[in-house]
Amino acid sequence: MPTAVAVGLAIAAVFILALRYKPWAVGVIVVLVLGLAAVEYFDRVREKGYQPASVPGIVACVAAPVAVYHYGVEALPLVLVLTLVALTVSHIGSSGVESKGRVT
Repeated sequence: MPTAVAVGLAIAAVFILALRYKPWAVGVIVVLVLGLAAVEYFDRVREKGYQPASVPGIVACVAAPVAVYHYGVEALPLVLVLTLVALTVSHIGSSGVESKGRVT
């Protein structure tokens, strides 16, 4: 727990410095944190025995804020549609749809 608190304080300090520096620096921090959170999420899901489409999911988590920053909120549906297409292609191209998760 002390390590988590120290990391949280360090991230908060970098975030405050970025707020004072440039707006795009805050965007970079947000994208990095979202990317790392997505990687950790998909790792945890995989540990439980499921087989998520990790690459399209992580790319969508990173692409959504980048697209909104550069093109506005109107770009978000495009990101979602492209993510759906990527998920569909990865599902069709997979070797099987069996999940190794526990049924409760």
